[in-house]
Amino acid sequence: MPTGRAILLILLLSFPLALSHWVPALVWVTVLGDALVALFWAYDWERLRAVQGVQATRDCQDTFSLGVANPVRLRLRSRVALGLHLTVVDDCPQAFGFGAGEAEGQLLPHGEWVHEYHLTPDRRGDYDLGKLHVRFRTGLGLASVQRAYDLQHSVRVYPNVAQLRQYELLARRDRLALLGLHRLRLPAAATEFDSLRDYLPDDEMRRVEWNATARRGKLVVKEYDVERMQTVLIAVDCGRTMASRLEGLSKLDHAINASVLLTHVAGSNEDRVGMMAFADEVLAYLPPGKGKHQAPRVTDFLYPLHPRTVESDYQTAFVTIAAKRLSRAVLIVFTDLVDPDSSSRLLRHLPPLARRHQVLCVALSDYELDQELRRPPEDAEQMFRQVMAKSVQEDRNRAIAGLTGRGVVVLNASPGDLSVATVNAYLAIKARGG
Repeated sequence: MPTGRAILLILLLSFPLALSHWVPALVWVTVLGDALVALFWAYDWERLRAVQGVQATRDCQDTFSLGVANPVRLRLRSRVALGLHLTVVDDCPQAFGFGAGEAEGQLLPHGEWVHEYHLTPDRRGDYDLGKLHVRFRTGLGLASVQRAYDLQHSVRVYPNVAQLRQYELLARRDRLALLGLHRLRLPAAATEFDSLRDYLPDDEMRRVEWNATARRGKLVVKEYDVERMQTVLIAVDCGRTMASRLEGLSKLDHAINASVLLTHVAGSNEDRVGMMAFADEVLAYLPPGKGKHQAPRVTDFLYPLHPRTVESDYQTAFVTIAAKRLSRAVLIVFTDLVDPDSSSRLLRHLPPLARRHQVLCVALSDYELDQELRRPPEDAEQMFRQVMAKSVQEDRNRAIAGLTGRGVVVLNASPGDLSVATVNAYLAIKARGG
């Protein structure tokens, strides 16, 4: 197809035609000029047949993490001795945003062009990356050719598993404080010697086993194992209060991302982790399990969960937990305290579990309420909104006070801090002995 440059040249050459009434010879200027443009266009178009020798690939993971930037790499390789200008559009699902896969670049003769961009999905599920559309132009720029490369690729958007890789990397270097995570400190009686291993950078010197170091001729440190294995049961509310969105994700999605990291950390501490999802009924239950195989089970358990537009039945959920007859466990409930009705039901049915288990209620704080209250009112409408925000905040504070007074630990965290804050609360409970 002709480019904008070719069309512009033809339009410019039409001006002499307008003056040909006074100077008839100018007609030939237009005719010859248009003929030359057509000739060069045909030459340019003929050269562009060589784009058949350009190959394209797309590299990305089969699983994406929800709410984080997932890398996608495009690669074009040329087998022809022709420099090409590229306009690239990658066919991405709407849930990944608009315009992320668009780029321009230059492909040198017999060269390679690589472009990396990131997709940030805001919903879990199965998606397809479609065709890669590339428009080619030469340096002459009179003609262009468009090709569609069939690079169909199916991806599954899981909860945020990327945070687990970051956790493992920092854990190996004893740098978990960079994530904001606290160190698990247990009494001496709560740990026992497990094994010896080679010294790693940043290991504490007090853990060095000097006798083994002298025998081996290199630093060796002691590994300890936690004696007190606990059961951790995570209950996730999938009712209507968890459907509202904060920072691009639903409250349920934030809770699920936090559950994934919490499961991984608890498993690293040799705790048994189980899951339950509920709304107006118990949606699913995963019995507590231990070991490296439990974390992927939890991820698969959480993958299909979505909020429902129904009131949550706390009584049915907590009666189900009580019927499991678990030994003393750490029960972590992800829910929201958004209105007096749901909060009152939670206040009636959650505290009885605290008599047998250590209960942590994790409620997502709505930071937008705080922003609304800090903003000076400029008109009557804004003043009304502040009054409503203040009322919601007071209801929330009463619910938190009511749960705390009945032996329930309440965590009120913002979406950005939820995962780290939940893990730190779990570590604090474990350090106290559950």
